[in-house]
Order: sequence, then structure tokens, then C-alpha cells
Amino acid sequence: MPDQDIYPWLQLLDVEAQTQSRRADRKRRRGRPKKLFARKKASLTLTDDEKAVIDEVLQAVAQRFGRSVSRGQLFGFLAFRLQSELLQDGGLALPEEVNSFTTLAKYLDRKAQERTP
Repeated sequence: MPDQDIYPWLQLLDVEAQTQSRRADRKRRRGRPKKLFARKKASLTLTDDEKAVIDEVLQAVAQRFGRSVSRGQLFGFLAFRLQSELLQDGGLALPEEVNSFTTLAKYLDRKAQERTP
């Protein structure tokens, strides 16, 4: 089964990435390039450590992909990925015991172990 059937949001991110790569190959026009998908500006407050981690992941992903990747694309991927981990029976569902980030991390680790053969 293709990954995009499991995670339909991957198709959106991949199409956007392919379009950016093709645009980079062509001769650049003046002005900002047109965006394939509308994105809204959002503001986050991060600690220095959180920002350093995001920047490290962003650099590693961009290097592996062989092109630039925006913070918005990375945050979008992370948000969709977390949502897909929490989806159950067509909606987001968290067990009663998940009431902190620590218990959320343990819950996600447990789900990952259950998937591993």
C-alpha cells in the first residue's frame, strides 16, 4: 500500500516540494515565486533549545532532500504526523491517562512498539 494511502497529507507536501524543485531549475523571474498552496503566517514562541532542535532537524531534512525546506513545511509535517498517530475511529482520541506531555510521549512510544513486529 503506498504511503500516501496511509497518510494522504503526504501527497500535499510532496506535490509542493516537487513544484519548488522544478521552479528552482528554471530561470528565476523577478519577484516572489507563486505559492502552490496558501499558507498563513503563524507566530510561535520557542526556547533557545527548542529552536536549536527545530533548526537541526530542518537542516538535516533539507540536506537529505537536496533542497531548501521551510519551517512551515516542517511544522506542517510534524502536525499532520502527530494527528495521524492520535487518530482512532475517525477522530482524535486520547486515553484518560494522557494528561501531560510525559504521558503523551509514553502513549506514543507504546503505540509505536505495538506496530513493531
